Amino acid sequence: MKWSGHFDLLSYREAGAWIHLLTAFGICAAAVLFLEGWMVAPVVLLALAYSPLGFFYFLPSGSLEGFYGWANGFRYMGAMFFLAGLPAAVRSRPAVSVALGAALGLFCFLSQENLSTAISGGGLLLALLWLTGTERAGTLARSLARAAAGFAVVWTPVLLFYATHGQLPAFLRSYLLFGAGVAHGVLNSWWLSPPDSPFYRAYLYTGVLLVLIGVSTLCDVRQCRLRFGLDPRQTRLLAFVCAAAAAYPVSLFRSDSWHLRNTTVALPFVLLLTFCDLPRWTVATIWRRWVLRAVITGVALWVYPPIGELAAGAYAQVVRLPMSRFTAHAAEPEPPSDPRIPFQRATKYLSDEPEVCEGSIPVRPFLEDLSVLRDIVGTRKTMVAGFPSVFPALVTFLADLTPAPHFLAREMIMSDMKEESLDYLKAHIAAYECLITDDLKDPETLAYLQAYPQAKMVRRSVGDEPYYILLKP
Repeated sequence: MKWSGHFDLLSYREAGAWIHLLTAFGICAAAVLFLEGWMVAPVVLLALAYSPLGFFYFLPSGSLEGFYGWANGFRYMGAMFFLAGLPAAVRSRPAVSVALGAALGLFCFLSQENLSTAISGGGLLLALLWLTGTERAGTLARSLARAAAGFAVVWTPVLLFYATHGQLPAFLRSYLLFGAGVAHGVLNSWWLSPPDSPFYRAYLYTGVLLVLIGVSTLCDVRQCRLRFGLDPRQTRLLAFVCAAAAAYPVSLFRSDSWHLRNTTVALPFVLLLTFCDLPRWTVATIWRRWVLRAVITGVALWVYPPIGELAAGAYAQVVRLPMSRFTAHAAEPEPPSDPRIPFQRATKYLSDEPEVCEGSIPVRPFLEDLSVLRDIVGTRKTMVAGFPSVFPALVTFLADLTPAPHFLAREMIMSDMKEESLDYLKAHIAAYECLITDDLKDPETLAYLQAYPQAKMVRRSVGDEPYYILLKP
């Protein structure tokens, strides 16, 4: 956002679009590195139908729409690269393993999911390569040690930076906190999307398919025995299966179509390689291989309906809609700019949207209120403990408030950490010059009023919902 030259909602969307574009480049790069050349186009088309690339799509006007902010295709991509490259790195020069570990380190800096997925998927893959006699334990251990050295090259400066500032324990705790919390039940849910969602069957059966594909790779079905010594094609498919299998369980914790799609960056590779390679070692004759490929195609289209939808409208979605952006059309009158900070942060292009969020008020009156809030608060160090209908961070951003020190974002504070968060606020209460809340009985609010009983209270409302600005005397 800073590199774009302006720090506002428009640059926020531009940053999301850039991450999406780089995700597409990453999938193309993985296809070029690990697949045959002719496979690049079909795997990219599969990724458009069923992978994090589906988080964004083109409108008839040619503009890019999608889940800005939350959608990030890098979350599991690093683990996929690492697992797909691991078998080749074992057989290559030591520098390849070091480079692979460094790449994983960079991706793990971008998201914690890469770390957990790479550890679980990598452990599974290495165990299978050893148990099948494909690689010796010593060879695998040396390659893994070199990858760890590459990982350390990236992460050592990061850890030293936080250690120098006395924040290393806090950084590591924050880095590992949310993933561990979800694994222990925080925010877990049943399937939240509608049962008739085209993603529901994928939610139910992806795990089953990955197990079947993995077993068919590890077992010689014709002779009813385990394989000993996998060839490069079998190892490649197994690596992508391990990457998909390590990511998929996350969707069982947070169960909806968005979280499911988030975990599927390796799935297009698995589906294509299953179609192309699995029949080679499963059945003997050519005609039986094509029968099996037809069955694989039918199962894939049934479990993953969006693949069929993309196939039916591939030209429109991949070519016509994006190209419509460049067709001649009458320019709409440019909306006037408002110099007030919240309007600058929202930009003139988003200031007249019908809703701030679903069920909320229109954007313009919301920005009008935040402009008054900004005038009241000024540059005081402020904590937004609560605000009607929106996340507190949005208020801090749009009003350009100076944040007071806080323990964690409130949505990340788990039930057993609330007391610790409150103690942190009390210990740093002198740095809190203002507190904004929509609940005067909230523990943080009560602690603030106890510290500053003479605090000035300004009552305001957004729509029909009140909130309060508490100013340190």
